[in-house]
Amino acid sequence: MNTKIVELILKSCAHCRARGITIVQGGPWMEWRGTEIVTVDPIAAVIIAQDKLPPGIDPLNPETLVRPGLLRVACELLDVDHAWLYRFWMGYDRAYQILFFDEEKKTSTKDEVSAFGIAMRKELFEE
Repeated sequence: MNTKIVELILKSCAHCRARGITIVQGGPWMEWRGTEIVTVDPIAAVIIAQDKLPPGIDPLNPETLVRPGLLRVACELLDVDHAWLYRFWMGYDRAYQILFFDEEKKTSTKDEVSAFGIAMRKELFEE
């Protein structure tokens, strides 16, 4: 697992918590109350901590909050692709460990990105 990504996500979560923003598990990845962000998931925390909300985001207009631009910004900040985000969310939101099966060797290996999502979920929410 790329330690730079891990550090960025953890620092971003800490930054958001310090601003009074709650880190959530599952549900919408960014929730607003009026014009204030009140909850985020770890990926949205990166966008908020880096102050990289794309132009045109209007918290009073929910249609602007589900724009592909948010996913693109998250990918750029983390230097990953959409598949990486999906794999992370499978672990974080659903506690689902993705396995890759090697047909030739007849073995499976755990996906490190979904495993990281599961570990983050445990760290943030399980005691």
